[in-house]
Amino acid sequence: MLRELRWMLAALLAALLLSSAAMAAGHGEEAPAEGGEESAEGGGEEGAPGDDMGDLPSVGPGGIAPEIGYYNMTPDFITNLAGTSEAGKFNYIRIKVAIMVLDDKDLPALGRYDALIRDEILNVISSKNIATASSASGRESLRAECRDHVALLLEDRLGHTVVQDLLFLSYMYM
Repeated sequence: MLRELRWMLAALLAALLLSSAAMAAGHGEEAPAEGGEESAEGGGEEGAPGDDMGDLPSVGPGGIAPEIGYYNMTPDFITNLAGTSEAGKFNYIRIKVAIMVLDDKDLPALGRYDALIRDEILNVISSKNIATASSASGRESLRAECRDHVALLLEDRLGHTVVQDLLFLSYMYM
């Protein structure tokens, strides 16, 4: 939302500058002599309205910049890990997952495919043992593997890249 507002503000400023330049060139009323709005934005010289917009996000189809979105998977994933501990007991893991999408317009699709996404993530998690789950490198490889599986699933279903990342918001094993 902030990006859209910033983009709209830049477009409005550019329109104001263009209309001021047109008026100063004799295509309307006299242009004001002050450059208050332009200098407040740290803009360049008059007649270069596009110079202030270099750091804005690229505009996608329809003239609106894509906005990154997050899909929180609820409830948390709770499952047993593969194998048993040295004492012969089962080990469990609980993970809270959020999926970062490249464009928040794809968030409804994640809701439609929630069951398939959960199944993919559970299959990956439950294939790991306690040794993998309890190490930092194992946790990171588990997160990356979940991300890759979910990204492939959604790309197959939607026909374009959707997932930017998959995040573990909480992670507990025993």
